[in-house]
Amino acid sequence: MDFNCGQPFERQGMEFVVLRVKGQSFMLHQIRKMVGLVMVVAQGHANEDIIHRAWGGDKVDVPKAPALGLLLDRPFFDAYNKKFGTDGSHDCVDVSAFEDDVEKFKQKIYDTIIETEVKENSMMHWLGTLVQHDFVGNRTDVSVANRQETLRDVEATGDSNVEEQLDCKQSVVNPVFTQDTDACTASAGDEKLSTFPSRQ
Repeated sequence: MDFNCGQPFERQGMEFVVLRVKGQSFMLHQIRKMVGLVMVVAQGHANEDIIHRAWGGDKVDVPKAPALGLLLDRPFFDAYNKKFGTDGSHDCVDVSAFEDDVEKFKQKIYDTIIETEVKENSMMHWLGTLVQHDFVGNRTDVSVANRQETLRDVEATGDSNVEEQLDCKQSVVNPVFTQDTDACTASAGDEKLSTFPSRQ
């Protein structure tokens, strides 16, 4: 498995970054939760030790980052080709001849992801929900009570846009455009591209 972060770039007035995760296979929501956990630590809602606790046997409340931007980048067939491609009955799977067309198509997907994030602010809205988590088990009544108290404080200012004010009270990171890698089957390693905008 490999996880790396690209250089930030700006599109339509928002900053994005590409995260790439490469692996043989992933569990349901694994990438979204991995990105969510990193964002929780970066935002200061939990200490770095939550990452070690998440690998342990105890239940940890890990919020899922928005799905916008998560996509399969490319499949890898190294394991398949090694096992079956040389047996005389099967051909090796090679998609390199389509690389240019794939890259052009992916650019259209990236553009759509960025336009949607600029329009909908899904990452910013998600960041505003982090105060609802206790990062131990499930969301708790205490977390909800803290959010309600924060909302009351914001309402006391007389501003009609309470949710926007609440979001502004959070420490927020710029949009994150995440690419990740995945495997469709156990026999073929895949690269999954995920784009997670997170907005400031």
